[in-house]
Amino acid sequence: MKTLNTQLLVERLTKRMDLHRIFLFSYPFLGEEQLHLLLVVNPVKGLSPKTMAPIVSLCMSDTTEIPFDMILAGEWQNQLKQGSLYYTYASLPQHELFNASKKKSPLLSHKTITGLLELAQLNYEKCKKGSDEFREAVNNFIAKGDYGQATFMLHQFLELRLKGFQATVGINGGKSHNIEHLMKSVKGMAPQLLSIFPYDSPSVELLRLLDQSYVKGKKVETVEITEEEFNVLLEKCELACAAMDGMVAMMVQLITNYREQLPDSVAEDRKDVQAAKTTANTASLQEACEDFSSFPWPERYKQDVNILLDGLYQQHRPEQIIMLNYHTEGFSGSNLFQEEEEEKKQGNKVELYLVLLMKNIGPYRFKAKQQGVASATIIYLNVDYVRQKLGEGDRFVHTLWTKGCLLRKKSTFSPSFTVADVDWKAEYESVKSILGNAIITMENLRDLIEKGGKIACDIGLLLLSDLLQIGVYTYLKCRVGFIPSKLSLLEVFGWTGVTGRQIFDRLTTDVEENMHLLHLSLHPKQIWWQDQLMNEDMISWYFLDKVREYFTLFNDLCHDTLKELKNKAEKEQIDATVI
Repeated sequence: MKTLNTQLLVERLTKRMDLHRIFLFSYPFLGEEQLHLLLVVNPVKGLSPKTMAPIVSLCMSDTTEIPFDMILAGEWQNQLKQGSLYYTYASLPQHELFNASKKKSPLLSHKTITGLLELAQLNYEKCKKGSDEFREAVNNFIAKGDYGQATFMLHQFLELRLKGFQATVGINGGKSHNIEHLMKSVKGMAPQLLSIFPYDSPSVELLRLLDQSYVKGKKVETVEITEEEFNVLLEKCELACAAMDGMVAMMVQLITNYREQLPDSVAEDRKDVQAAKTTANTASLQEACEDFSSFPWPERYKQDVNILLDGLYQQHRPEQIIMLNYHTEGFSGSNLFQEEEEEKKQGNKVELYLVLLMKNIGPYRFKAKQQGVASATIIYLNVDYVRQKLGEGDRFVHTLWTKGCLLRKKSTFSPSFTVADVDWKAEYESVKSILGNAIITMENLRDLIEKGGKIACDIGLLLLSDLLQIGVYTYLKCRVGFIPSKLSLLEVFGWTGVTGRQIFDRLTTDVEENMHLLHLSLHPKQIWWQDQLMNEDMISWYFLDKVREYFTLFNDLCHDTLKELKNKAEKEQIDATVI
């Protein structure tokens, strides 16, 4: 077999394919540097890049065959704009073998690359931290001789590492927990991972045993595995994690080196931001209190968010725009309504939860708005309402006013509201009473569905919808202390995102049939009027399964909130005694 002749390879590829760019780069694996090819393909009607893969293999048939990845030119540019660490690394100038357009590489500025690096490292380190905790649990179960439970913990160790790697290279991993599927999803970027579990060896069965451990773990069961098999599996999982760690570290280092060669545009950017603020103030008396320049977001995110906020200001001219929470790819803002921040799963856009403070809200109560990759869930409050509630020590308004992030304001708005303290003991007693009554009602609904004999599908779904509504409303009443008025169940469900993504992530799924039934539960009118819902056996199984899940979820979340309120009430009492 001949060694790789890059010039000959480029000639062959460009002769047979319409290519925009060709990049050749390397990554570390098992102490060696592995070559990898990225082909940026111009679109051909009716053909996807994958269908052209045999042509690439043909071009390398008499040379050293190396792994390759193919992507359409438009998608490649989008990946660079959205801050994919993998495509940014692969597209560094020193990796370019061919450029059809002779245009300058669309790599981003010094400032944007800085944000990309911070975001990539934050995403990966966050998942790595959780992954390492499961690795410690593996050791704990090994010490007990429980290799079944140790295998389940090993699955979680590798799954979290893979999902962190997916986020870092720009793949939306979805909700799959299947290790084999997750590895295949990054095959184009990191083919070495699948080589750790080759399909022509017994180790692939161990990989599938790892996935079986997760399936059984959800049923409080364990897989049967020998100590010898477990040790082989452990070694391969650690090898896969080390390969991902090494690849991320190398990409970060080389992109950092590239960034240092670029002119530092921070000073220029600050001038531009200040000029934009001055223009906005002159034109509309708007003060941009936060332009997100310090946020470790890709530049596209910041641009779309600022356009969205400026559009809201121009449309409504509010006194203030306040952000309660946000979710973006890989992480979220601090939860104002919860003491301990929970792990958030990845999303694929910026989601803001906003309050528009206005002198007169008119017909507006609630709104969802989209701008590019940015979306916002918005509630509208009157200035007089906020003034009154602050004086009364209202929990939600107090949190909004004292902890919310001020994004935009009128330069003429300088309030001097009286801010009373929240009476946490009264809040605790109120929530305790509300929750007690709600739990009894949810228990009655659960028992009716589970023990009421055969229930018609439409009635079962309507009862499930009622249970979901009680759970969502009660959770918001307990956790936030505020529910926007005159909203549909779907809109209130969306508003729960102000506290985090735990409800979305627990109730949504990749299974199309289940998502359709969740959609019906959130739109009960469709249950009234739809002729044929779905397969009756499927629906019967669904509402029997979900009634337990909904009850457990909201019962746990609400009681966690009650404990936090109790702690605050007790602390308030202690502080009052000390004073």
